[in-house]
Amino acid sequence: MGAFAQIANAMPAGFFQKGKLAQTEEDLRCAGMELGAKEFLCACFFIPLLLLPLFFIVLAVFLKDVFLSCALALLLFAAFYLLLVRVPSFVAKKRADEEEADLPLSLGAMAIYIDLKMPFEKALEALAKDKYAFSRHVRGVLSSVKLGGSVQGALFARAAYTRSSFCKRALAQLALCYEGEGSSESLRRLAEEAGISAGAKTREFASKMSFLALLFIAVSALAPSFFAIFLLIAGKFLFLEVSAAQVWVMYALVFPLGCALVLGIIYASAPCAIGGRQEIGIGMEIGGRRLGWKESVALFALCMLPLLCTLLFYAQIWAVGMCALVAAFPFWAYFSPLYAGWRKEEELEKALPDALFHASSMLKGSSMEKIIAALAGGNYGGLSEKFSEAKRQVQTGASVASALGNVQKGANSLLFSRFCSLLLQAYYTGADMKIALRRAASDMLENFALVRERAAALSMQKYTLFFGGAIIVPVLLGSVLRISLALSGGAFSGVEMFGEGFAADNPSIETAIVPALHVYLALFALFCSILFGVFEGRSAQALLYFAILLPVSQMLFVLSYSVNLVGMVV
Repeated sequence: MGAFAQIANAMPAGFFQKGKLAQTEEDLRCAGMELGAKEFLCACFFIPLLLLPLFFIVLAVFLKDVFLSCALALLLFAAFYLLLVRVPSFVAKKRADEEEADLPLSLGAMAIYIDLKMPFEKALEALAKDKYAFSRHVRGVLSSVKLGGSVQGALFARAAYTRSSFCKRALAQLALCYEGEGSSESLRRLAEEAGISAGAKTREFASKMSFLALLFIAVSALAPSFFAIFLLIAGKFLFLEVSAAQVWVMYALVFPLGCALVLGIIYASAPCAIGGRQEIGIGMEIGGRRLGWKESVALFALCMLPLLCTLLFYAQIWAVGMCALVAAFPFWAYFSPLYAGWRKEEELEKALPDALFHASSMLKGSSMEKIIAALAGGNYGGLSEKFSEAKRQVQTGASVASALGNVQKGANSLLFSRFCSLLLQAYYTGADMKIALRRAASDMLENFALVRERAAALSMQKYTLFFGGAIIVPVLLGSVLRISLALSGGAFSGVEMFGEGFAADNPSIETAIVPALHVYLALFALFCSILFGVFEGRSAQALLYFAILLPVSQMLFVLSYSVNLVGMVV
């Protein structure tokens, strides 16, 4: 970006509008992008400008029309520029949504720290370590204080780094608490308002999805199907001159971009995951041995190669099925340990409220060693296993603080980490934690209720898109292609999908459309999988859905192309 900074400084004063500069600077600040507004706007303008000749050359080669290629290249330039300019605003909005989703738990934790009479800066440090989205603002406040600023001034100044009105109010309320004018109850009321707002946003998104799902099916399935009919049937009678390259452009670029646009709208409207999650370490594992990333990539490529070759050169159902089983092996090696980690995390979090109530009933007059032993024998599943490990460490001579710290570091659940932090605080201060732990349990129960509401609102949309991507789209495309080729005089044998079987007037279209549709379905599966990962709040979950969608959609497409599935059902 240094070159763009020099270009920005060389620009005349009136080149940038003051209002646009101010808005861009605010968006960059709220998005956490450490760039100057002039530098960023220059990059947004000159990057598409540098790509403009490439756009024109590629379009001219495919379209063979200079004027149309020039117009489309300018259109792509404008679209690319507008897309880049909107990136900071979009990122700032998603960050604000993430902060609001975590705000009830963050403010609940801060209210507990205030009730425990912790020094305010110590409470901020504890909140900064909790790894919620709101914690980034707390870390920014602490950094300003270390540089010599006041706590109150840093809290008020930090409000300029977020788009969320709830986060601005939370920072102002924390400043009042620091001055002694606020209270923990005011933080809890604000946390309750944020939770109600999160539930309302979830219900609003569910109502929007009824329209967006229809739009998605139209763009992803109907438009490619109608285009295939137009090419194969209308092209035979209208004598259209469509090259194989143009077919590839439509199915490998235009239609995937349309799907990506609709999925982007869904992603922008989707509520963020509630109670931020910490990703589990990713990697393949075979026989208890964890593979490095190079070994994992090599295993994946080796197992996917037979399936790819079969789809391209010998698309028989039995051969595709056998190769799909081979291709499933690296996914099993990847997802079996990952799924086990997710199950342990969910088991830990479900047991937390009961464990908190249990610990709160024992704190008065009980040593922390007895509490650890009680939780270890409390039949809380994975949570009891964690505290059994802590109990063994204490019995072998380790300190209670060290044992709890080790258990906290070994868990991937942020809620469990917060539970351990509360126990450590009780151990360090000796304060009566009965009320604090009960309130923490109530906060977690409310959080679980919000998570269930969000999951219920998203489940129907997720399953609609999943079955649409895995079944409806490939079956519809394959059946339409089979019928269209039959009507246009082309072959429709599954054995001759890519070779001499196409005997229509324009074999170049027919020989290109099938592999182009395979690529389109692969991209479609990728986009859907990413969206599912966003819905569930786990990026790695996208790989699991992709591992299911990709082979299923490809096999159903081959099957529906080779066999008249629609006719069998009817």
